[in-house]
Amino acid sequence: MRPLITALILLAACTDSNPNIHEPPAMTASPSQAPDQTEQPNGKTLLRQAQQQYDGYYKYQAAYLAYQAAQADETLSPHLAELAKNY
Repeated sequence: MRPLITALILLAACTDSNPNIHEPPAMTASPSQAPDQTEQPNGKTLLRQAQQQYDGYYKYQAAYLAYQAAQADETLSPHLAELAKNY
Protein backbone atom coordinates (compact mmCIF):
# COMPACT_ATOMS: atom_id res chain seq x y z
CA MET A 1 0.00 0.00 0.00
CA ARG A 2 2.87 2.35 0.78
CA PRO A 3 4.31 2.22 -2.82
CA LEU A 4 0.86 3.02 -4.20
CA ILE A 5 0.56 6.10 -1.99
CA THR A 6 4.08 7.20 -2.93
CA ALA A 7 3.27 6.74 -6.62
CA LEU A 8 0.07 8.79 -6.29
CA ILE A 9 1.92 11.58 -4.47
CA LEU A 10 4.60 11.65 -7.18
CA LEU A 11 1.97 11.60 -9.90
CA ALA A 12 0.13 14.50 -8.27
CA ALA A 13 3.38 16.44 -7.93
CA CYS A 14 4.25 15.90 -11.60
CA THR A 15 0.78 16.74 -12.89
CA ASP A 16 0.43 20.29 -14.12
CA SER A 17 -2.15 22.02 -11.97
CA ASN A 18 -2.22 25.00 -14.35
CA PRO A 19 -2.90 23.70 -17.89
CA ASN A 20 -2.32 27.14 -19.47
CA ILE A 21 1.23 27.55 -18.20
CA HIS A 22 2.78 26.20 -21.40
CA GLU A 23 0.78 28.38 -23.79
CA PRO A 24 2.63 31.27 -25.41
CA PRO A 25 1.93 34.70 -23.94
CA ALA A 26 -0.78 36.76 -25.55
CA MET A 27 0.17 39.56 -27.91
CA THR A 28 0.66 42.73 -25.92
CA ALA A 29 0.39 45.17 -28.82
CA SER A 30 -3.02 46.67 -29.27
CA PRO A 31 -4.57 46.55 -32.75
CA SER A 32 -3.92 50.28 -33.15
CA GLN A 33 -0.17 49.63 -32.73
CA ALA A 34 -0.08 46.84 -35.30
CA PRO A 35 1.43 47.81 -38.66
CA ASP A 36 -1.11 48.56 -41.35
CA GLN A 37 -0.52 46.06 -44.15
CA THR A 38 -2.73 48.00 -46.58
CA GLU A 39 -0.58 51.14 -46.43
CA GLN A 40 1.37 51.78 -49.63
CA PRO A 41 5.14 52.33 -49.31
CA ASN A 42 6.37 55.86 -49.89
CA GLY A 43 8.68 56.88 -52.71
CA LYS A 44 11.87 56.65 -50.66
CA THR A 45 11.03 53.11 -49.58
CA LEU A 46 10.32 52.15 -53.19
CA LEU A 47 13.58 53.75 -54.29
CA ARG A 48 15.56 51.84 -51.64
CA GLN A 49 13.85 48.58 -52.60
CA ALA A 50 14.55 49.21 -56.28
CA GLN A 51 18.25 49.74 -55.54
CA GLN A 52 18.37 46.56 -53.45
CA GLN A 53 16.65 44.56 -56.19
CA TYR A 54 19.00 46.01 -58.82
CA ASP A 55 22.03 45.14 -56.71
CA GLY A 56 20.63 41.64 -56.26
CA TYR A 57 20.22 41.09 -60.03
CA TYR A 58 16.44 41.18 -59.92
CA LYS A 59 16.29 43.76 -62.67
CA TYR A 60 12.64 43.25 -63.62
CA GLN A 61 11.53 43.78 -60.02
CA ALA A 62 13.96 46.71 -59.75
CA ALA A 63 12.46 48.25 -62.88
CA TYR A 64 8.96 47.97 -61.45
CA LEU A 65 9.97 49.50 -58.10
CA ALA A 66 11.95 52.25 -59.84
CA TYR A 67 8.92 53.01 -62.01
CA GLN A 68 6.75 53.29 -58.90
CA ALA A 69 9.34 55.49 -57.16
CA ALA A 70 9.42 57.75 -60.22
CA GLN A 71 5.63 57.97 -60.11
CA ALA A 72 6.01 59.12 -56.48
CA ASP A 73 8.25 61.98 -57.74
CA GLU A 74 11.52 60.53 -56.40
CA THR A 75 14.77 61.32 -58.21
CA LEU A 76 16.21 58.13 -59.65
CA SER A 77 19.86 57.31 -60.18
CA PRO A 78 20.78 56.99 -63.89
CA HIS A 79 20.77 53.18 -63.98
CA LEU A 80 17.39 53.01 -62.21
CA ALA A 81 16.01 55.77 -64.44
CA GLU A 82 17.01 53.70 -67.48
CA LEU A 83 15.25 50.66 -66.04
CA ALA A 84 12.11 52.65 -65.23
CA LYS A 85 12.08 54.20 -68.71
CA ASN A 86 12.16 50.74 -70.29
CA TYR A 87 9.55 49.28 -67.97
